[in-house]
Amino acid sequence: SKGILENTLSALSSPPKSLLLWIGPSIQKENYEVGEDVYHAFFDKHDITEMAEAFKKQSDNKWQADIPLLAVQRLIRYGVKKSNIYLSQKCTYSLSDDYFSFRRDGITGRMASLIFIAPVSQF
Repeated sequence: SKGILENTLSALSSPPKSLLLWIGPSIQKENYEVGEDVYHAFFDKHDITEMAEAFKKQSDNKWQADIPLLAVQRLIRYGVKKSNIYLSQKCTYSLSDDYFSFRRDGITGRMASLIFIAPVSQF
């Protein structure tokens, strides 16, 4: 089934191989622990090798999940070239002076994302 990434890309008029994507700041693997429900929701639907890269077992029923890597895997599966995907590497959880994090603080703030279409010559 299509998720947010796939639905967004399918709404664009550009072929996936021509897209240049940046994944902004997000919680990083070392700070994102998930339970069996989330682990199995991904593992039961996707390639085992890819999921093994994205999840690291912490205990019997807890895993660290690499959300940016999961997004990259889905984008590549959709047809985006890996060399056209850039990652911020900034962690919204650990950089409390710069980013909101509901997981860290229990409250939310506002962040914004944008998508724009521009000729490749602009870059």
